[in-house]
Amino acid sequence: MNDKGLKLAVLYSYGCPGSRVQKHNDLFLNFLKGKEKDKEKVKNAIESLFNSAFYKIIGAQIEKDQFDEETARLYWTGIPEKELIQSNGLCCFHNFTVLGAIHRNPNIEIEKIDDCKISVARIKEIKDKITVFHYSLIKKEDDTFQIAERSTSKEIEKGFVKKENLKEDVWITYHWNIAREALKEEQAICLLRKTKEAINLFNQKN
Repeated sequence: MNDKGLKLAVLYSYGCPGSRVQKHNDLFLNFLKGKEKDKEKVKNAIESLFNSAFYKIIGAQIEKDQFDEETARLYWTGIPEKELIQSNGLCCFHNFTVLGAIHRNPNIEIEKIDDCKISVARIKEIKDKITVFHYSLIKKEDDTFQIAERSTSKEIEKGFVKKENLKEDVWITYHWNIAREALKEEQAICLLRKTKEAINLFNQKN
């Protein structure tokens, strides 16, 4: 098992509705802090979540373990030089699968879907919280979706971004209003581009 891949899966799974309902958050937080050493226990918790099926599909297609770093990265943020993985009409990318909530709950608020997607943002200001520039998910009049052309600002929790990366203009990801990790500019552009690509795929299929 690749520890980096498992840590990446835990990093983005912490705080999600599934993790909260199944009461995995304390386990995940302790693992990220280095306090939880039982990797099999953490792995079993991750495998109980909805996203784990996509790790298996991606791993099989790229011939890597489901918890390899490349497998987890392809699902959560994408990789610049790699295409999105598709299987049986599904795009195995979080910002595609999150839109499926529309089918499960047609009345779900667009803000909830936006909170659930992996957002790319640039740090504007650091105080007790981080103020970032980000790109919101928008539902258009024809019931299709798109990413806003212009960025807007919002406050999020500092979360898991390392202290040395808490600087103005640093690119980061956030999920459920918690900062997750710093990105290189190339990675940030990749995530934004692949999110738009995934949304276009969803619009075509629905």
